[in-house]
Amino acid sequence: MFASLLPGAPNLRNLVSNMVLHAGVAAQSATEGAVVGTMVHLTSATANSLIVHPGTTPAERAVLNAISGHLASGGIATADPFHELYRSCEQACAHLYGDAWSNPTPFELRSAVGHPRGLHDPYAVDGKTASPSDGRRVLLRVSTTRLGPEAYAVLPRVFLHELICHVGAGDGEDPDPLSPFAEGLMDWASLHYLEAWAPVLCGGFSNAAVIHAQASAGSFKAHPSTKAARETGQDAALMLVHQRASQPEIARLAIDLNAAGRSRESKNEFVRRVLGGRLDAASAPLSDVLDGRTSVEVLLDSL
Repeated sequence: MFASLLPGAPNLRNLVSNMVLHAGVAAQSATEGAVVGTMVHLTSATANSLIVHPGTTPAERAVLNAISGHLASGGIATADPFHELYRSCEQACAHLYGDAWSNPTPFELRSAVGHPRGLHDPYAVDGKTASPSDGRRVLLRVSTTRLGPEAYAVLPRVFLHELICHVGAGDGEDPDPLSPFAEGLMDWASLHYLEAWAPVLCGGFSNAAVIHAQASAGSFKAHPSTKAARETGQDAALMLVHQRASQPEIARLAIDLNAAGRSRESKNEFVRRVLGGRLDAASAPLSDVLDGRTSVEVLLDSL
């Protein structure tokens, strides 16, 4: 995918990387990473040639259209597609959490020369959420040498994971990569909302965003311990969906559990009890929560 699209031209990944590299150089002389997303090196003519080239796949074309949409006349980018996409995701999450949402400190973008997670896949970005004491700021690191359209397409998945799983957490604890609740059940919920929101958040590259969200699953939790936490929580989510036959309802339950001002350990225990058959979405006490007869706080306090 994303092989050479024009005879004698650099491949698409190198083209986009060079574009971001120029912005990254400017960023180093200003505020760290502040203008990495301006993408100033891709001209309108080159973008249009790539978009209409018969070798460009529909997924590639959608991402190119999204990027080129941020180019002003003369091929100079004045908009910042990284911050704009983040703001759209943050606004959607604020609406999802409602009164339970606390705005994080401003989003931060930084450049990295190589793959920020030291891997050899095309998803050369990395997202982190700061501790509550630091305002749960979301930090995105973007490679200035390896960024390609796959990495741009996976950004909604990265942003929604950080915002839904960590920024929205009501436990007041630091993010824990080994939590089956935060990294498993909540990650499953973030993917559910990505699929539901992609047409609005991503526009023309919504299909590419969903495809790369799924394809990148192994990339973002490559370590066995973190992979186990993610799989455990996802298994619990799928069990609940099977019992209740309603994916949106279980995703909403996950949001309410995450927003609750209860300990992370109580929420991990919730996952363990679902997997152990001690909590069932079709039976009390969990069905009482789903049907609105009691609160998630009462349920968590009983575990």
